[in-house]
Amino acid sequence: MPQGSILGPLLFNIFINDIFLFIEKCEICNFADDNTIYSCHKSLNTILENLSNDMEVLLDWFKINSLKANPDKFQFMILGSTEKPHLVLNSIILKPDTEVILLGITIDNRLTFENHISKLCRTASYKLHALRRIRSYISEKKAKELCSAFINSQFNYSSLIWMFCRKTVYSKLENLHYKTLRVVYQSSDSYEELLSNRNEISIHQRHLRFLLTEIYKAINNQSPDFMRSFFIEKEMSYNLRKGKSLVLPKANSSYFGINSLRFRSAMLWNNIPEYLKCSKTVAEFKCNLKAYGNIDCTCLICR
Repeated sequence: MPQGSILGPLLFNIFINDIFLFIEKCEICNFADDNTIYSCHKSLNTILENLSNDMEVLLDWFKINSLKANPDKFQFMILGSTEKPHLVLNSIILKPDTEVILLGITIDNRLTFENHISKLCRTASYKLHALRRIRSYISEKKAKELCSAFINSQFNYSSLIWMFCRKTVYSKLENLHYKTLRVVYQSSDSYEELLSNRNEISIHQRHLRFLLTEIYKAINNQSPDFMRSFFIEKEMSYNLRKGKSLVLPKANSSYFGINSLRFRSAMLWNNIPEYLKCSKTVAEFKCNLKAYGNIDCTCLICR
């Protein structure tokens, strides 16, 4: 059994590395057994040509290695364009989707994540109804534990991807969080009163703390390579009172520029105090961040 459990991933990695040698014009995102090729260009025709050529190479590779691709599971989506061209692969016609599901995240072609958040709220609502039915039979401590394990955990999965969505969409999360707190504490106070009196934080503040923690780990070489390359530290010839800073990328637009994760992460990190950045461990950073209180944010959700 131990040999089999190791051999499987090794063989799969060999297959994936073999594919990399044949891909010329596109890039591959490999997550476990989920692989996605993508192409970026200003010309839509160039993108379609790149995808078509490399997909034919992949299909030939599958055939040579006695593997069979399932066209029913192919997903094809175009971001940043209103056109809806078809992609033809060996007599297989792929129509562009308005949204695709990758590793449990519903990604739409406008990057609003509205459907994904709606699904999260729907799932959490079912669990909130179950908690409401049994709330009178359990203690407040047990109710908080159930809330954390089965409801709030829904909003923590891959939150870095969709946390800076539209304010109207994000308000669904906060509204559900408010209903959950009312059930847990059996209170009719307002959302702000529950947060302050019960030592709770909003969903957005929780996501901001998680983002800052990931930045801290990336800067201190405690994250994977792709995360360290995402948060670029600014090279300074002199010391600033705010400690290490991140490079603030140029923003070409308000929605996809200023409100992007890369831009917002740099703004957040550059504005926190130096003593937070100088924490010696991740645990110490989290503790200091919790004691710091609410984080100042100027994104569209906080305005």
